[in-house]
Formats: sequence, C-alpha cells, structure tokens
Amino acid sequence: DPSTFKPTALNTSQWMESVVALGASIAVLTAKHGCGFLLWPTKSTLPDGSPFKYHTQTDILAEFVDAAKANGVGYGFYYSIMKSFYLCHSFSGTNSCMDKVLPGQHNLTTEQYMDTVKVQATELWSDYGYETEIWLDSADTLNATMFGLQPDAAALQQTERWCGTEGGHPSDAPGPRSCAIPSSSLAIASSAS
Repeated sequence: DPSTFKPTALNTSQWMESVVALGASIAVLTAKHGCGFLLWPTKSTLPDGSPFKYHTQTDILAEFVDAAKANGVGYGFYYSIMKSFYLCHSFSGTNSCMDKVLPGQHNLTTEQYMDTVKVQATELWSDYGYETEIWLDSADTLNATMFGLQPDAAALQQTERWCGTEGGHPSDAPGPRSCAIPSSSLAIASSAS
C-alpha cells in the first residue's frame, strides 16, 4: 500500500555527508526495483488511462538530487526493467500473472509494460538534470532513449559492465566477467512496501 510509505526521518543531506566522508564522489539511488514501487510521483498512466498509483507522494529523487548537488556529489538512478510485481512482469521478462492476478496488481501485456517503462525512464532522465551514472537492468531496449537524454552519463550496461553481485562483492575471476569497482562511486539502495 503506497500510503504506508511515509519516511518521517528522511535526511538525504545526511546520506550525502556519508558519501563524502567515505571519499566517494557519485551516489546511485534505486528509483524502482522489482516490486515496481517508484520513489517519485510519476505522471505515467496505466494502459486504460488511469493513474499509476504505486509511488511515493514525496519526490525522494528530487531531495536526493538537491542534496547531491549541495554536497558536490555526482548522482544517478537505478531502474529495473526486468521485473515489476505491480505490473505482472517477471524477472525473466515474461508475464507473471498467467494464473492469478492478486489484488492491486495490473496484468499488462509486454508491449503495454514496455510503454509504461519508457515513460517512467524518460521521466528519470529528463526531470532530474545531468546524471553522472545510470544503472539500468536490461538497458538494450532503452539505450537510444537513455543516451539521447543523458549522452554524457556513464551507463551500466553499455559503457560500463555490471560487476559482481547484488551483495556488492565484485568478481575477482579473470576473464570478460571480471571488473573493478570504481572507488569513487557508491550505490544507495532503497526498498518500499
């Protein structure tokens, strides 16, 4: 229930003070992960024209950006195309509501889902200024849009490689999957109900 997401002690300035204290110069915030909840009040709609309601009322991304700029920290966002529980899109990129649609879920076709994703990603890349770095799961489908709107941003998965694991442990194995984590970047993860 999006109405339960009310971070009363949110202090993005403290986040950036921590980023700077760690010696990092870039922070990446998870704007949307697998549940489908958005950390900004999107203007995107569902295919029937009704509002996309699975988002926060407070623009946490704007607060994050303001704090980053005030502290001289580069910033960017992580957005998962791969999965949206809210919109019945599975980790494998297929419809996950073939048998049952739960209360609050919306069963979109792949085309409808990608149309919604493109609107939301375009908001991320248009409404928050110059982004230093973009993390985008399954970037291939939106590369042209991303680089058209944020041509100078370092973007995972095209100009850099996704490195390591969700737990933050980079691969040390030699070969094409190994890479080094830039010491100047720090990912800030978020979660929502």
